[in-house]
Amino acid sequence: MDLLIAALARFEDRNVELVVIGSGPLEDKLRTDAEAALTGRASWIGCLPVGDVPGEMAKADCLVLPSRYDGWGAVVSEALLVGTPAICSDKCGSAGVVRA
Repeated sequence: MDLLIAALARFEDRNVELVVIGSGPLEDKLRTDAEAALTGRASWIGCLPVGDVPGEMAKADCLVLPSRYDGWGAVVSEALLVGTPAICSDKCGSAGVVRA
């Protein structure tokens, strides 16, 4: 997430917004970093019931999984199933699916 926040900060003159679904131990720091770098362009939905996640993904222009390591990255497959394009690092097993 830190790298994604830094990358999105470079698009300050464009209509780019970060919406984060989920939570974790780094949430407070990442929220602080995002607010500083993306002033008003980042929001956290937090944890959702699993049945609500596909609908949120379908609303997005793109899903980004900025993982430094992820065995597969099921969220990528879930996004593609609802028609949302996905971007992930080459450190995720699902990178092959995204390339295809």
